[in-house]
Amino acid sequence: MLSCKNLTVHAGGNGTKILSDANVSFKPYAMNAVIGPSGCGKTTLLKAMMRIIPATGKSYFCDEEITCSEDIIGKVGYAPQFTCAHPKLTVREVIEGALKISVADTSDINEQTDKILKIIGLKEHEDKLTESLSGGQLRRIGLGIELANNPPTMFCDEVTSGLDPLSENTILDLLKNLCQSENKTFICIIHNLAKLDYFDLITVIFQGEVVFQGTPSELNAHFEIDSPLKLYDALNEKGLDYWRQKKPLVENMSALVKSKPKAVEKPSGLSQFFTLLLRRFKLLFRDSSYLILTMAITFGFPLVVVIFALDGLPQIESLALDRSLGVIKEFQDNLKFMMQSAHASTLVTGLILFQVVLLSLMGSNN
Repeated sequence: MLSCKNLTVHAGGNGTKILSDANVSFKPYAMNAVIGPSGCGKTTLLKAMMRIIPATGKSYFCDEEITCSEDIIGKVGYAPQFTCAHPKLTVREVIEGALKISVADTSDINEQTDKILKIIGLKEHEDKLTESLSGGQLRRIGLGIELANNPPTMFCDEVTSGLDPLSENTILDLLKNLCQSENKTFICIIHNLAKLDYFDLITVIFQGEVVFQGTPSELNAHFEIDSPLKLYDALNEKGLDYWRQKKPLVENMSALVKSKPKAVEKPSGLSQFFTLLLRRFKLLFRDSSYLILTMAITFGFPLVVVIFALDGLPQIESLALDRSLGVIKEFQDNLKFMMQSAHASTLVTGLILFQVVLLSLMGSNN
């Protein structure tokens, strides 16, 4: 379903080569693992295939070339290691919001929300705030957000890293069940080599090059090891040149695709704007400390401006009434008043600009 040919990435565009001539074809409707030592280019490969970062070479989705990341919207989901769900929203509100932003037809949104909550195993926690969830539950809600789009393929970037063994098994069982029941394709970056038996196809990256792609049993035979836990020792012992020469040919998995998936129709930009605006108001009144801070900034700064303005009125009145002074004295007073006014206006302008910037930053952070 997803594949690439001679994909190469340079750091900073023209710097050091961090991914070299990668040729990969992932198996559809299956669990695909991407493994390798830290910093070897695993995440770089996935982002380059999705055209999130610049790369030379070609990548394909169902044999159609991916020229930019917009080509795979609705077709490929991306679940990061940490969830982007707002901590002050409930689990149900997070999933409902993701559906309203992602799907045009929301006539059965309650049913869709219930289905996703049951799939990720958080139905009983739907009224809890996201900030109260455990690490494993946060990873599951991250998957739920991506499932709102119902993409046929999903990249999972270290979604099990840092979890206890039970939570890790729960996440992998969830992905496995989705493969079997929903015909989903998962491509997972994973560090725990003891969990490779969950996967149907393994891709090994070493020092920026793809050195193997095959089944778990083929992995052991290829690297001449009796356990996947010894993989990194074998890689380092014989070096990149040896494994590059021994690299097997990559089989094209596109023929296994039953039918080309159709992208989900998206809601209008106006609809998405109002969804985000309503969420913003809900969060504003739910977080009392944030509300107080916003009110203080919104009304406190104008009061300061008014105080500065009132402080300048006596000077204006004295200039208007005291006309009996000599011409030179009047000129000196006028000049002094202009300098004071310029200083005050600079302070007021600075305060107003600071208020605008601060409110903008606070709004964009939520």
